[in-house]
Amino acid sequence: MTFITDILSETDAIIAFAVVFTAFYLLRAVILHRLHAIAEKTKNNFDDVAVNILKTVNLFFATVISLYTALLIAQSPLLDSIIVQVVLVFTVTYQIDRASRVFFTWLIQKATKDDYGSSSVAGLRSIISIAIWMSGGVFFLAIAGFNISSLL
Repeated sequence: MTFITDILSETDAIIAFAVVFTAFYLLRAVILHRLHAIAEKTKNNFDDVAVNILKTVNLFFATVISLYTALLIAQSPLLDSIIVQVVLVFTVTYQIDRASRVFFTWLIQKATKDDYGSSSVAGLRSIISIAIWMSGGVFFLAIAGFNISSLL
């Protein structure tokens, strides 16, 4: 009986992966298309930034999120694996860093009326990126079993 349950669980996980991955990319494409159409009609450039942020979402991120969702549905013991958790945290941290670079570049440029190549903009982007990766590092330490309460 457990053999049949295991097969059904694995099948559910494969179906969940396929559905989440496909839905992720279809929704991304639809949202990008609609936002791009709206962005062309408006004078402000915030919607252009939203489109550029959505463009930063890549295949690796979609794959990791889809695999993690499949593992959740299958109630896999792999969810307790440090490796799976570290890959998830790394992927989410990387995606947040990519999206925040686009957003904060636009925000800093708008606030300072500066161009993208300016050293002050690059410096502020680097500081923000370092802060994001340090936050990801704290999550890594928590996953590894270290007490991070003193760091917070």
